[in-house]
Amino acid sequence: MMQVTYRLTDNDLLEWMRTANPSYPRLKIVGGLWLLACVGNSAFGGDHRTRVVEWIWPLLPGVIGILLLFLDRWSAYLFRKKHPECLDEIQMTITANGLESLSVHSQSRTSWADYIRWMESRNLFLIFQSEIAAVALPKRAFDLTQIASLRSLLQDKVGQGKTQGTKNSLIKIVVFWALILLAGVLLWMVKKGH
Repeated sequence: MMQVTYRLTDNDLLEWMRTANPSYPRLKIVGGLWLLACVGNSAFGGDHRTRVVEWIWPLLPGVIGILLLFLDRWSAYLFRKKHPECLDEIQMTITANGLESLSVHSQSRTSWADYIRWMESRNLFLIFQSEIAAVALPKRAFDLTQIASLRSLLQDKVGQGKTQGTKNSLIKIVVFWALILLAGVLLWMVKKGH
């Protein structure tokens, strides 16, 4: 039996959103492509625009791109506003039978049989009761031996977990944005050459 007390932070919520929903990194890539389309429209847009529609239209991909780039942060913000209790202090007891949580607003006891899967990110353990509902346990609430024990317990009780590859994801995102920047500079140079 382990007992920990923690409070989720905004960064925990953001990591929860990004880990639980693998489409967020893909949306960032789509957002970058939309921004690239905006740069392309601006670079090859022709002469000066006079009507409102003619100068707003090339900016539309940029606006869509920015919205997609910040969708995960916006989702975390909306979740926090809708569920302010998620930032309450939580006392979690982890037993061989399941999880017992206690906060100012709620108390629950859930059997391991009610969990369908779990994931591990750099800073969190996410234990899912459904495809969208999960319990987030920040690793900072545990010492190293407790983390190893929790990982072993989750593998025994819930099944094989999935570890989020944050290092490879970061490298891919940096390479992607470097290519976007290079393409933008090349488009600008081609436009200046004409």
